[in-house]
Parts: sequence; structure tokens; C-alpha cells
Amino acid sequence: MSYSQMAQLELMNAMNNISSEAELNEFKNLLAHYFAQKAQKAIDALWDKGVINEQTIEQWGAEHMRTPYSMRRIVLDTNCLLQALPSHSPYHQIWTEVLTGNVCLCVNTEILNEYEEILSARTTPEIAHNVVEAIARLHTTVFQEVYIHFGLIEADADDNKFVDCAVAADAEYIVSNDSHFNVLKQVGWPKLTVIAIKEFLMQLNSDRQ
Repeated sequence: MSYSQMAQLELMNAMNNISSEAELNEFKNLLAHYFAQKAQKAIDALWDKGVINEQTIEQWGAEHMRTPYSMRRIVLDTNCLLQALPSHSPYHQIWTEVLTGNVCLCVNTEILNEYEEILSARTTPEIAHNVVEAIARLHTTVFQEVYIHFGLIEADADDNKFVDCAVAADAEYIVSNDSHFNVLKQVGWPKLTVIAIKEFLMQLNSDRQ
């Protein structure tokens, strides 16, 4: 019997003992943290090898990447997700807050696909897979269907998937360093708040005071 088959049996045994929504959420979070830990080890290994460093973190923030306090409900742009992943990053607290359930990510299939595509290109396919699996399995993640496409960003239409998700999910913030999102500040309706990753981190820290 392969390790994969043995793992499936272990999962089936665990699932047979779930008898409430609370236990289901706990099980989903265990799976999410399993994938997150695998991604963390792999991306930190890239840091140790010098593939990623402090300069890389800042470069990612400037790039345009396409293809008990109250929980913060956000849409996280891909560049900011990348910046938050390495444990040595000054923005790693954001990823930690996502995993602990203090920050709720609003996503849809298009956003998750972009996460995986860009993370695969910038790190490794394994890291990308594990990060997306972790996000998908967190019980605090909001999977938001989009029925209205506003087309508010004309400079790069791909950015609109984040905008439309934020509107549909009633997200508090779009966290992004992408200058294309600045046009939203001139939009009266739907009203959206775009915040840079440094500002969002400051907001998280002020919540604790």
C-alpha cells in the first residue's frame, strides 16, 4: 500500500468521527495548516538559498502581477500575498492572521487561479499548490460568486476580478500596491477602499491596541 493510499485511509477514519459543524471546521483548519506549513518550509528554503530576500519582498510589492477584535474581511492582491508568505518578510504577520482566522480572505476561482499561476512562476509549483490549498480549506475563507462585472479598471481588465469580488463579498479593503487600483478612489459607487500592504499591516497592529 502506498503512502498516498494510507493517507486516504487515515483521512476517511478521521472524517467518520466528525459529528458537528464545529468539528468539521476544526478538521478543515487542520488540513489548511498542513498545506500552509508545507508551503512555509518550501518558501523559507528559497530564502535560505538566497532566491528570495528583503529586496525581493519590496520588488514584489511594486510589481503589477496578473494571469478578539473584529475579523478583517479583505480581497488580497497577488503581489501582497507573495510579500506576506516568507516568514522573514516584514509583512508575514498578514499571512499569519489569515491562518489564525483574524483576517478573512474573499476569493473566487479566478483569483485562486491567478494566485497559483503567479506563485508558481515566482516561487515553485509546490509552494503555489500548498498555499492555494491552505486558503481553500480555511473555514474563514469566503468563496464569492460574482454576477455583476463593473469594469471599473480599464488600464488592465484582469484587475477587475479583484474589484468585482470585493463588491460582491462586501469586503472592507482591497489590499494592493498596484497603482491601477488608484482609479477606484474616484469612483462614487460602488464604494471601495484600496489600502497598501504597509497601511494594512499598521491597521492590524492598531486593532490590537
